[in-house]
Amino acid sequence: MFKSAWVGLAAAALWGCSSGVGWLPENHGGGGQGGEEGSGTGVPSTSSGKGGSPEHTTSSSSSGQGGTTTGSTTGSTSSTGVTTSSGTTSTGTGNQGESCAGTVPQVPGCYWEPVCPNAPLADSDNSYSQNMWLSAALEATKRRYPSANCLFDMYASDVGNYADKWDFGSLCESMMTMMHEETHGYDYEHALGNNHFSYFITCDLTLETPWLDGFPRSEILPLVEGNSTNLYDGTYLTGTQGTYGFVELLDEWNAYLNGMAAIGIVGDYVPAFGISGTDGALALAYYVELYLRVARTSYPSTYSAIKNDTDFTNLLRLQWNRMHFFLEIADQYPKLSIQADNIRELVYAPDNQEELELLLGPLTADACN
Repeated sequence: MFKSAWVGLAAAALWGCSSGVGWLPENHGGGGQGGEEGSGTGVPSTSSGKGGSPEHTTSSSSSGQGGTTTGSTTGSTSSTGVTTSSGTTSTGTGNQGESCAGTVPQVPGCYWEPVCPNAPLADSDNSYSQNMWLSAALEATKRRYPSANCLFDMYASDVGNYADKWDFGSLCESMMTMMHEETHGYDYEHALGNNHFSYFITCDLTLETPWLDGFPRSEILPLVEGNSTNLYDGTYLTGTQGTYGFVELLDEWNAYLNGMAAIGIVGDYVPAFGISGTDGALALAYYVELYLRVARTSYPSTYSAIKNDTDFTNLLRLQWNRMHFFLEIADQYPKLSIQADNIRELVYAPDNQEELELLLGPLTADACN
């Protein structure tokens, strides 16, 4: 772990909510320990858009956080009922009236959305049958992670392609891939024919940015340090995937963030020990930092387009905060990590984090920036 990044971070305090428990951090909250080393085979899947297969690996063994919206959320409502936002600064989303949120207080400047990681699921586990996998997934996410619930429901005819229906634990583990791939599906579906790109955040919020191709992301590969991101380097920084640019990189980060949230929320039911549940979100955050460095030093017009567009800076800030919001939940389960501690060191290394800070100002390793 990059220890200095976590100095002064206090343990999270627990607050009751109507169907589980939510987190309210003291002095910004914090992360936790990373995961176990492990290796195994990736989970192959087919992307719904340009984003590639999520390279999730398992070993062979076995926060509803306060937040408000600064500025206003404006924009249109998509055909699927998800609000889009452009030109605003959003640090949180969700409705306190939602059953999972209860009356969890919102802290200005902190990301928050209605989640209840401790909502009971024993009945779903005990009554599970393979032919009822979709209703089990919808019920579990309704109780714990409403944003996955509405996305699974939206793509009910497709999400089964990524579900492991063997038993309830396997289903919970596969929610990472289910959420990852349907995020791609939503993002690209709502970007087709437009000059912008869409990013599914929650049932109530989709952010948009201009469609900026930039330069091929393969150009950041020589800057990657060590081997902790090896699982992702070959997939996303070489070949056809390596030809994709900035918005596709942001979409991939979004898919991994949502996948991490989906598996972290049900981490107590995930049977695998040593699965890359948190690794991907951190690895893609690192790639974004490296992309910004190459843009700043070699592609001034691309860098200027990113730096001077509030849609990009708002999205980057939101995703940094969201990543830490869900890391606080997923980090309770060391089994959801393989190389996360080592990747954190790269993300928080001063020269790397500085690339985001040049656009956003000082950042802390939590959900309150």
